[in-house]
Amino acid sequence: MISIAMTSYNGEKYISSQLDSIIGQTVKDFELFVCDDCSQDNTYSILKGYEKKDSRIHAFQNISNLGFAKNFEHAIQLCKGDYVALCDQDDIWRPNHLEILLNGIKNKDASVGNSQIMDGTGTLKENLLSDGDGYFVDGNDNDKMFRVLFYGNPFQGTSAMYTRELLEKALPIPAGVEYHDAWFAVCALASKGINYTFETITNYRIHGNNASGNHKTSFIDRLKITLKRNGFKTDRLIFCEELLERFPGANEDIKDIIYKAKDFFEARKAGNKIKVLGYSIKYYKKIYATNSLKYLFPRCLGILIKG
Repeated sequence: MISIAMTSYNGEKYISSQLDSIIGQTVKDFELFVCDDCSQDNTYSILKGYEKKDSRIHAFQNISNLGFAKNFEHAIQLCKGDYVALCDQDDIWRPNHLEILLNGIKNKDASVGNSQIMDGTGTLKENLLSDGDGYFVDGNDNDKMFRVLFYGNPFQGTSAMYTRELLEKALPIPAGVEYHDAWFAVCALASKGINYTFETITNYRIHGNNASGNHKTSFIDRLKITLKRNGFKTDRLIFCEELLERFPGANEDIKDIIYKAKDFFEARKAGNKIKVLGYSIKYYKKIYATNSLKYLFPRCLGILIKG
């Protein structure tokens, strides 16, 4: 059986559409656990209404606000299935979402699919998430680990499924980790790996002015992104330390990448710009998953300015 872990907070506007898309899945053998994080609107009432209509749906409301990552942790802990899929309150799953993930996981610890951008009105855009700079996924698990640890996570949680075996090792989410899906991604890569498909399984809702799905970035954009990545070094240091402790059986190539990342982010934390720059240039193509050197200069400039 598949378990679905969903969280909610003030989501009355969109949550019914998401719940309807889950009920309409081609895979029918699932259970859904929704943890509401003290919503101040009608979200929880909507959830309880669905719970009454469908015995597979179980809605809970937290006594106090847990925050994004810890609320997902709570929802996952309620799940009983061999596989656990994560779900946000405002997206829409395509009918074969669970089927594709289940068929794709095979001998890995995680299966992840692609998403199509959708705006606040539910209008689909031309862009896929994989079109965006920073979300292209390619290469083997070693390449993927390099990408997630050094740069960012292209494996969207709401389009992912994990084995229970993996999540038992990944929980609790370490204190100081902001994004649960990035943590689960590195855990999977330190274990049996991730299978990724470019097949679109989710309509991913983006709110506000960025709903056009325009992921193109200029020289100035690249510089700004590099300058803003302040909390990233602390987050990734936690990743490295926890991975080495929780996954001692990881293969040597993966361990080597973790040690490199640890050294890199310790250098960033210490303000050793020369060492950071050296890593960034030496492993540029692996970190940014590209053969192009188009943004090498603004990225290096950002490191020299900010560290």
